[in-house]
Formats: sequence, C-alpha cells, structure tokens
Amino acid sequence: MIKNLDTEQCKNLKKFYSDPRKFDLLKRKGVCPYDYVDSVDKRVETALPQKEAFYSRLNDENISDEDYKHAKTVWKQFRIKR
Repeated sequence: MIKNLDTEQCKNLKKFYSDPRKFDLLKRKGVCPYDYVDSVDKRVETALPQKEAFYSRLNDENISDEDYKHAKTVWKQFRIKR
C-alpha cells in the first residue's frame, strides 16, 4: 500500500531515512520467509536465509529471483550483519 503514497505522505519515514536509496528501498514491499520462521531462535539469526527458505506453503510458490535480490539489497544497504 505504501507504493500508493507520494513522498509528502511519507514525511516521517523520510525524516529517519533521508538517504534517497534507503528511502526508496523502504517504500517497496518487502518479503518475509513466514514458513521458515517457526521458532523464536530464527528471529535472532544474523544471516538472510537462503532463497529456498522463502517458499510459501500457503501460496505453494517460491520467492521470485527479483524479490530475493531485493531482500539481499536491503540487508546490504542497512548493514544487517551476516
């Protein structure tokens, strides 16, 4: 839904993320490996799970290459440690 908002409607987000690259990354819908995160222990992992971990049983489909690439870019831009 955020993609329907213009920059002025995201002024609080822009206040915290004034870097245009980071701001644009946050305005895109992210991905989450819901089926993979089946315990609290996985919430503290420090590496992005492999692409296969993003498989959705609900939708019976894998994450696209484009979405996984986006997830890796977000991890890199925000310096999430591996």
